[in-house]
Amino acid sequence: MKLLELTDYLDEYLGSAEYEDSSLNGLQVGDDRDIIKVALAVDCAQQSIEAAGGIGAQLLLVHHGLLWTPSSRIVGYIYRRIKALMDYNIALYASHLPLDAHPEVGNNAQLAKGLGLVSLSPFAEYHGKNIGFAGRFRKPKKPTEVQGAVGDLLNCQVTLIADEKELIEKVGVVSGGGAFALDEAISQGIDLLIVGEPSHEAYHPALESGLALLFAGHYATETLGVKALGGHIAQKFKLETQFLDIPTGL
Repeated sequence: MKLLELTDYLDEYLGSAEYEDSSLNGLQVGDDRDIIKVALAVDCAQQSIEAAGGIGAQLLLVHHGLLWTPSSRIVGYIYRRIKALMDYNIALYASHLPLDAHPEVGNNAQLAKGLGLVSLSPFAEYHGKNIGFAGRFRKPKKPTEVQGAVGDLLNCQVTLIADEKELIEKVGVVSGGGAFALDEAISQGIDLLIVGEPSHEAYHPALESGLALLFAGHYATETLGVKALGGHIAQKFKLETQFLDIPTGL
């Protein structure tokens, strides 16, 4: 299919225009062409561009794109990445907050559903939009049970800060740097807040408020949405897709 046909669909499906975002969401590099294979990655980095070129992809679809506001000068590593995209003739599409928030293929919806949370509702207001989800377990779980389930789902190391005697029922999920939702989680009576990046500032407020925290890594918590979006476009458009796993360990 044509690149612009696909990117127009993605813009509408992900609701890209609805978000106030530092990322320039949508097509960032490229012009119209035929698309046969799509590579997907969390980050637009030199490694992911080279890997996409190595598998013969015509489009690299990422969560963390190359162009942010205010726009960067095209020098140094930015220049080298753009040059590599052009050398391989690869277009670049980015979806940041829209892919966090999407109710079907979004990072947070996928993580919440993967853990078996039910009664999902929008959560974690950021720039006027909810980008996370809150839900509950059908049966309360021990904190260490949830820790193990998250580690298994994301194949990552998980840090848990919790009173192990307290059971977990209501959970908030915000991928990446989601600790900003701490006060909202406390006000909603959430038992456990699952985020990506560890936050020193969140430790004492959570401890003093009886809120358990689980940190699963920025990268790991933002793999599920990219994978799900790849599966969606593969099924809908019969395109070949491949997820490029390039973990940062962070």
